[in-house]
Amino acid sequence: MPDIGNHITVLNTVDSSNNYAMQQVHAGMAVHGDVWFAMEQTAGKGQRGKVWNGAPGENILMSLTLETGKLGIAQQFRLSAAVAVAVWNFFSFHAGATTSIKWPNDLYWGDSKAGGILIENVIGEPSTVDRPCLTADNADNKALATSSTWKWSVVGIGININQNVFPEFLPNPISLSLITHQKYEMMELVKELCHCLQQQWELLINGYWETIYAAYNHHLYKKGHPVRLRKKNVVMPCTIRGVGHDGKLLIEEDDTVGFDFGEVNWEL
Repeated sequence: MPDIGNHITVLNTVDSSNNYAMQQVHAGMAVHGDVWFAMEQTAGKGQRGKVWNGAPGENILMSLTLETGKLGIAQQFRLSAAVAVAVWNFFSFHAGATTSIKWPNDLYWGDSKAGGILIENVIGEPSTVDRPCLTADNADNKALATSSTWKWSVVGIGININQNVFPEFLPNPISLSLITHQKYEMMELVKELCHCLQQQWELLINGYWETIYAAYNHHLYKKGHPVRLRKKNVVMPCTIRGVGHDGKLLIEEDDTVGFDFGEVNWEL
């Protein structure tokens, strides 16, 4: 199996690198570890239908394809956590230990957002066509777990690097350049990130899930701190205890409560 980043394609302009990578998967042209780096996205995708905004040529906007046939479909959170830890390792090397993973899969520095991850999966059921499923947003994944095959994942990663000015409607953006007061050569960083992703992928497929899980919780944003979570119209003051093996956010106030992806929003 090729290493992640063994083949990197630069796209000058694309609607979404995730869309492009998914098209390659469905056309039978994707290879495990292929990376597509976008200089500019006109319709970048974020979680729960949001748009990812980024200045052209100033940030990491990339997608990669992973052949996930060796992983069980119920292990989708494990891949999400492995990618998040890889992104943390990459960013913290340059920005320091103030870096954290905000559940489920945002990259934070202090209380500011530096990046995000969107994973889309190709789930194939016997005698049916493939269909994409969002790791963090699609509750139907559980129902598919007993009868489906997890074939591919398209991992989209957006990280603010050299951008210093952001749209006013973004509440709390930060970039690596704003943190370190340096400018970076983008392709060098892309290769660094691919190396970090390869390390975590090897841990995952070789059975070292507990190592990934421990790192994810160790770097979890606001762990042990009081926060406010909103569920529908109710705001709940609580303290973050960690994230369970199933990917649910756990709070200290009630050991029986765990929140699924998309079930609650942060009140920052």
